[in-house]
Amino acid sequence: MQETTGRPPLLERPPLLEGRPQAAAAIWDWRGEQVHGPAQPSMSSVRIKAIVQSLVGFTVGSLIFFFWSRTVGSIALGIASVILFSGLVSPRGLYAGIQSLFEATGNVLGRIMTWVVMVPLFYLFFVPFGRIMRRGRRDQLKCFYEPDASSYWEPHKTLTAESREHQY
Repeated sequence: MQETTGRPPLLERPPLLEGRPQAAAAIWDWRGEQVHGPAQPSMSSVRIKAIVQSLVGFTVGSLIFFFWSRTVGSIALGIASVILFSGLVSPRGLYAGIQSLFEATGNVLGRIMTWVVMVPLFYLFFVPFGRIMRRGRRDQLKCFYEPDASSYWEPHKTLTAESREHQY
């Protein structure tokens, strides 16, 4: 029979095991002697990513080519071909450069779209509704100070058995 310590069994700690210093050094270099760069994905995972991106590009380019514009579809198919070729031939060189270019373009477009979309949204939606809400002067949260109030205490309702059954 096991001795009880007064604690529930879930909170009991397992006994500590002796470790190996080599394992600890491999896990955490607490002295900072080894310099590790950022983790690089494996070549096969980069190639798979390039294949998936090019398949999506081929699908979108084909749909654009057949249903909208042959010129734009051809450009999309060409970009997908370049991505596939660079991902298979030079995953850490040319493909990484193309990815960096796409990420930089996405950052720039994201910043531009933030200003193009969010500023008009603010002035067309939040400003008018803010003025409407201030015009009514309804203080639903009771945030404003009333200088002539003797107390801000609000009496509570008495609780009954029925009110506790349906609390919300």
